[in-house]
Amino acid sequence: MNAYWDTSGLIRAARLRKAPRGYTRSHSLAEFYAVMTGRGLTVETPEGKAQWVFSPADAVAAATATFANLEWSELQPGEVKSALSAAVVANVHGANIHDWLHARAAAACAADVVTLNARHFEPILGGLRLANVAEALAEAPDWA
Repeated sequence: MNAYWDTSGLIRAARLRKAPRGYTRSHSLAEFYAVMTGRGLTVETPEGKAQWVFSPADAVAAATATFANLEWSELQPGEVKSALSAAVVANVHGANIHDWLHARAAAACAADVVTLNARHFEPILGGLRLANVAEALAEAPDWA
């Protein structure tokens, strides 16, 4: 499978200590770090659900391990400007622009989108397909 990983898929990969193959954009590194050091991950404990917030050093270590096998599909400034103009026509609002740009980067490398946020991507996929996260992670090696 030719896979493009959005941040939600990469966070799932980190939870499972997997290093998926495929593509992402460097923006995912910043999003990953922000989530891990901000709201963190919801985990089950004997007492119930808890938030596991990473230290900055642990977030960098998790990103390094999780992103180890990925290639980069970056959009150049002109491509972002074009994507923003197309977002006007598609009526993309607010933070959905990030998923819109992920979709553009996925299209550039002809990859299926791996995400846990299917409802964000379904209206903007165009000719792209969503990949099954569990199947994509089954193919991913464990962290080295």
